[in-house]
Amino acid sequence: MRKLTAEDRRIWDFVTRSVTPLKPRHPAVEKAAPSSQSQARALKYAPVAVVAHRTTQSQPLHVGQLIDLDAATAKKFRKGRMPCDGRLDLHGLTLAQAHSALVHFIRSQSERGARSLLVITGKGATDPLAERPRGRIKAELTHWLNAAPLRQVILAVTEANPKQSQGGAVYVLLKRRDRVR
Repeated sequence: MRKLTAEDRRIWDFVTRSVTPLKPRHPAVEKAAPSSQSQARALKYAPVAVVAHRTTQSQPLHVGQLIDLDAATAKKFRKGRMPCDGRLDLHGLTLAQAHSALVHFIRSQSERGARSLLVITGKGATDPLAERPRGRIKAELTHWLNAAPLRQVILAVTEANPKQSQGGAVYVLLKRRDRVR
C-alpha cells in the first residue's frame, strides 16, 4: 500500500469532515442492580441464555464417515473399543422430548470433557401397513447432530457395535474441549 500524498491527505480530510460514525451494532448491555432480595434470588435462578457458538463451515456429519480421525482412533471408535463416557437411551420418548434430551446430554457431556458417547435410538420397526413409519427418532438423529449447537462439538458418528445395540444405536465422538469453536 502506498503512502498518501499531501493532495490525497487534503481530499481525505475534506471527505471525512462530513461523515458521522455509525452506531455500534451490538451496544453494551449493562446489568441493573436488583432492587430487592427477592429480585436478586430470581435473577440467580433465572434460565441461562443459550450462547450461540461461532458457526464454522464444517462438513455435514454422515454416520460411519470418519474423515477427521487418524487410522488408529477411527478403528477403535468404529469397533466400540473407546471407553464410553456417557450413554443416553431415547426409547419411549416423543420426537420433541428426544431432541431436547439429546441436545442437553451432548452439551453437558461436552462441557465436562467427555469424548465417546453411546446414543440409543432403537431400531424402529418397518411395518408397511402402519400410518406413520416407526423409528422416527433414528431417522431424525443425523439431522439433529448436524444442527447447531451440536455440530460444533461433534467430531464423528458411527453405528454402534451390534453386540451393544442390535442396530439401534450410534457412537458419537466429541471434539476435545480445547478444539471446540
